[in-house]
This record gives sequence, C-alpha cells and structure tokens, in this order.
Amino acid sequence: MPSADDRQPPPLKLEEDDALAVLVGTAMWAVGLIVLLALAAFDLVEVRGWWIGTCSYGVGLGLCGAFYLRRRQASLSRHPAA
Repeated sequence: MPSADDRQPPPLKLEEDDALAVLVGTAMWAVGLIVLLALAAFDLVEVRGWWIGTCSYGVGLGLCGAFYLRRRQASLSRHPAA
C-alpha cells in the first residue's frame, strides 16, 4: 500500500475556454438549422419538423450556456479566491 508520502501531487488545472467550445457547438447547430431550413424552403427534401426543432433547441441551449459561462468567468475573475 502506498503511503500518503508516496502519492504524486494532483495535476495542475488546465486553463481552457469553455465558452469558446460552447459557441463552436452552437455554431454547428446553427449551420444545421440553416441547411434544414433551406432544404425545406426549396422543397428539395422532405424535412421532418423534429429535425428543425432539435437544431433550434441546440442553438437556444447553446446560447444560454455561453451566456452562463461568460458570466461565470467574469465572476471568477472578480473573485479569484473563490
């Protein structure tokens, strides 16, 4: 059994931009929504309504997530000890 002295220190926290990742995902949902709306508008393909709804929810939830993460990051930068 390794003792407490033999343990390695925990890894350093990675600095990542969560909001950027959420915005990229949201942009992908938006592209999908635009493509589906264009296909439906020109009657090129029969587009099911739930496909458009799924993309719409993806965009909406992504924007909510990006807003939340931006506010969280601003709060953490104001109070770095928390």
